[in-house]
Amino acid sequence: MFDWLWPMVCGGCGEPCARGWCADCAPGTLLVPPVYSFGVERAFAVERYDRPVGEALARAKVNGDRALAVRLADLFADHMAPALAGAAPTALVPAPSTVRTRGTRGFSVAALLARALSRRMGVPVVHALVSGAPGKMATLRREARQNALRGRIRSVRDLPGRVVLVDDVLTTGATAEACAVELLGGLSSEVVLATLCAVPRIYRDMSRRSDGRS
Repeated sequence: MFDWLWPMVCGGCGEPCARGWCADCAPGTLLVPPVYSFGVERAFAVERYDRPVGEALARAKVNGDRALAVRLADLFADHMAPALAGAAPTALVPAPSTVRTRGTRGFSVAALLARALSRRMGVPVVHALVSGAPGKMATLRREARQNALRGRIRSVRDLPGRVVLVDDVLTTGATAEACAVELLGGLSSEVVLATLCAVPRIYRDMSRRSDGRS
């Protein structure tokens, strides 16, 4: 009814699109990134970070665009809920962001993703992890991230059963590992990672590992 006031455009390219994401920008088959982080049993990603969805995520974070982040969260839930339907998780846990990051951006992307997925699945969101880690680690390699995160992510609540860790980007796996270690240190029996995007390097790294290269 209000399309003439706020015409729907694609979240990726910005072109007019009645469905929110045009055929060129919409993600295809759900990705299953290789898992080599300690404690993470399985991982799922909606799209590669170098695709339009990843570009939209970067814009939402840099510009503090909550409306775009919410649209991405709905897209995430639409694709992720069917994949996790048989997993029967007991809780959805957003990867923690620092107070500084939340204050600067005004929202936590991981929390928005988890809330949208919770509405689809009927599984509660539990903020069981807190972080005192530096806010910006996008340029750090895996070992540097591990060092920066060591001891800075901690659990504030024990969660039994299978837990779904929700994050916006899988970059090196260091954050997922730090979170999984904390969750498994409580009562959690399994940690599954659900992320909006995974960087292409994740796949290249695993290809080199399978070839015996470092």
